[in-house]
Amino acid sequence: MAPRWKWALGFLSSCNVFLSEEAELLDRCCFGRLVVGAEKDKRWIQLSFEEAFFLFYKLKCIKICLHGRSLENEVDLWRSMSSFKQDFAILYKAYSHLRSKNWIVRSGLQYGVDFVVYRHHPSLLHSENAVLVQSISGNDRLKV
Repeated sequence: MAPRWKWALGFLSSCNVFLSEEAELLDRCCFGRLVVGAEKDKRWIQLSFEEAFFLFYKLKCIKICLHGRSLENEVDLWRSMSSFKQDFAILYKAYSHLRSKNWIVRSGLQYGVDFVVYRHHPSLLHSENAVLVQSISGNDRLKV
């Protein structure tokens, strides 16, 4: 009998998603930020809403819980994330577009922008591009 795939389970908070399973793998693949707990062998990955939704919807490799209840479909997750983060929709649209163009997308918070993007693994080089996402006058278009 073939082994069954075990989904990594994330927990939705008001501003992030935390996963304890597959933390090292996701960190190596440039998703989220690795957080080491008080117990040195306990590691978590802290994902932004955009990263978590991308992993849930596009890559279908994680499940997410809110208040102990598994969010079964992308509509429930989208609504939950949008209720916590007003600009989630436009930021996810930009994040997803950049990922589809093979950019590695990381948070740009410490630089005063929405994202920084890399062509190769961030440990190999510095980012040359900072991304500030703007909606063009209520239009469905983005200016990046």
